[in-house]
Amino acid sequence: DIGDNNAQRSEYAILRFLQPTVPTAPGSTSMTPVFDRFRFTYEDGSHNAEGLMVSPDGTIYVVTKVAPGSGGRVAATGPSSIYRLPSSIATGSVAKATKVVTLTVPAGTDLAASAAAAHPCGLAFLLRTYDKVYEFTVPTGMGFEAAFTTTPRVVAMPNEPQSEGIDYRADGRGFITSGEGASAPIMQTDCAP
Repeated sequence: DIGDNNAQRSEYAILRFLQPTVPTAPGSTSMTPVFDRFRFTYEDGSHNAEGLMVSPDGTIYVVTKVAPGSGGRVAATGPSSIYRLPSSIATGSVAKATKVVTLTVPAGTDLAASAAAAHPCGLAFLLRTYDKVYEFTVPTGMGFEAAFTTTPRVVAMPNEPQSEGIDYRADGRGFITSGEGASAPIMQTDCAP
């Protein structure tokens, strides 16, 4: 619950739940999953965000979406920032997200950021905009956050409308993306051999 198109909210939340079982027959009902709600605020006011990633050590990062308040597939009005939530985040309190860095992208004519994902081994992270996928790589021997200040490379991506989701494959050798809306396809992009 991190979206805030008009950047007016005072509090945000991350919901954690076990992956529900998918019904095996059409029309089967499933129970609403039980979840934990982790509330947070930003140290510097309200922000809209669509990117959320968890590094292999469990650190949670929120990536802002800097765009006009209409939501949707819009031009970015500046680069995204990354905020870190404290490791002590708990359901009974409100945590404070602290700014780690402002990225160099989106920039120029890029569209706004819509998703982010941490590599399963902590070697990189992906930033998905509506028109590009950027990969930021961790320099050899450095920690995960060192990737935040590297120059990203643009990686090949599928052509899909309203791109809203991205994650690395479990083996880290490619990524999965999906758009928004009913019957949005799920697309896989593999690394070149």
